[in-house]
Amino acid sequence: MADQPLNALTKRRQAANMTEAGKRALGHQLAPYIRSYVDASKFGVVYDTTIDSSVAVQAAIDASKGKALVFTGEFSARNVKMADSTYNDTRIICEGRWHMPTDGMTNTPGLNVPAALHIGTASGIVLHFRGHGERASKGNREQISMLMLAGSTNLDIPEFDVIECRGDGVYISHLGVGALGAICNGVRFGRFSAVNSSIDGRNAVSIITGRNISIESLWVDGFGRLQNAGPMMPGGFDIEPDHDYEIVENISIGKAYIRTVGQAGFAVHGRGAIRTRNVSCMDLMLENYADPNTVDEYAAMTQQYGDLVKVVNSDNVRIRGEAKWVNAYGNGLIANGNRNCSIDLTLSHVNTGAITGGAPILGGISTEERCNYNLSIRDVSRYGWVHGAETSCRLTGDISGAVTTHYSNRFANLLDGAAVRSRYSVAVDDATNWTRAYRHNSGTYDRCVLHDVDLSNHTTVNNRVDDTVMMRENVGGVTDAAAQPNDGSWIAGQFVRDTARTVTANGNSRVGWERMTTGSANVASTGWRAVYVKTVDTV
Repeated sequence: MADQPLNALTKRRQAANMTEAGKRALGHQLAPYIRSYVDASKFGVVYDTTIDSSVAVQAAIDASKGKALVFTGEFSARNVKMADSTYNDTRIICEGRWHMPTDGMTNTPGLNVPAALHIGTASGIVLHFRGHGERASKGNREQISMLMLAGSTNLDIPEFDVIECRGDGVYISHLGVGALGAICNGVRFGRFSAVNSSIDGRNAVSIITGRNISIESLWVDGFGRLQNAGPMMPGGFDIEPDHDYEIVENISIGKAYIRTVGQAGFAVHGRGAIRTRNVSCMDLMLENYADPNTVDEYAAMTQQYGDLVKVVNSDNVRIRGEAKWVNAYGNGLIANGNRNCSIDLTLSHVNTGAITGGAPILGGISTEERCNYNLSIRDVSRYGWVHGAETSCRLTGDISGAVTTHYSNRFANLLDGAAVRSRYSVAVDDATNWTRAYRHNSGTYDRCVLHDVDLSNHTTVNNRVDDTVMMRENVGGVTDAAAQPNDGSWIAGQFVRDTARTVTANGNSRVGWERMTTGSANVASTGWRAVYVKTVDTV
């Protein structure tokens, strides 16, 4: 079992509190594991973080190929490599933290980034990693990695715990430049923690290329802006291929808690026609506590440029959880160019809660296709949900809490793209602070339906659905009325139920009105035709 050696060493530390008999019994049980691990100090590693032990650490690992090595104290090293298959099945435990010396401005030989430890095309490595990035001594550079993986396979990292990083906790890529070389395949992280004591760093996790990567639990705090003064970084978990030939597939995260000041605390990007595929995180908690950097309509510094969750050019992404801005109003979810995605999020304290099907990013397309998004959007300074190009999508949820002090117009749903065969069922709360519940901007609607929402607390049809010319089903305040509709735009064939059930002189009952034409002309006998049923027996 991969975890047994670490558990054994932990029990060894606890043995001092046992009885003598207990110590002897435990010693017999653990002897095989303890004997199998060699202390790196035997190879000249000095447990003193002021001394650079890079050469000795490399020698210790080279001498332990296929064996087990333990670092029992704090030490400093960089540019250490496990480059090829000669390191297969090596086991390494960092009981003390691995510190990264020097300013981090010089690349690791053979790489285009500086790294404390680089693992190449080795397989079957077991690594318990505890690191310290020494960010206070680093130059202002985002490409500095505690751990870099390129071409690694069947890698097991039960514990990854890093602090004080200037760049990335872990950077996962491939071999080669200009074409896709060997990629990482089969990397498992158990408990993953990356924490900075003050704001700094790029990402806890950066994935450029890789397949079959899992993280059991992810804890991130304090990433997203170099030295708390440089440009915003992504700031948490980031999948972002740099080139069209780079592939990311089958990435799973169990629980994730991310506190960030970055551009996107949880980001999944594909690039061009090569889509990132099969990514899941079904228990996400994300907070962005960046300060405002953008003024609102009334020139008050209350807004922030950035996103909580971003999914672009991807296929089959599954996300569920909560995300919020703390100090500023920023964007919630950005989703463009995706297929077959399912996202269920509560998004709070947002400038715009969600933008789906917006402008193309990274050479992709704008259209969202066959996606299911269920969003609960709360505390909104401007727009609840901006709907762009959406084809065969299901958009559900609720929007509440418009704030009136930042923008003069506040639209809960703004329809601004080509919608095809999509269904909308997004409830909107009390109309007091919303300019429109559904606002037509430049959208087109081909076989789309608005259904199963109650908008009756909004004052007019225009306030409820504006000029969104699509079929409506069971929409309170729209598909029922006490008189013929006299405002709004309608699609031919729409039926509005008469809630008054007016009875004519001859005893017929008016059940509603049928829309005769598509458009906004609301004239009896031209735009609308009353529909009656006979209630008098004529036989």
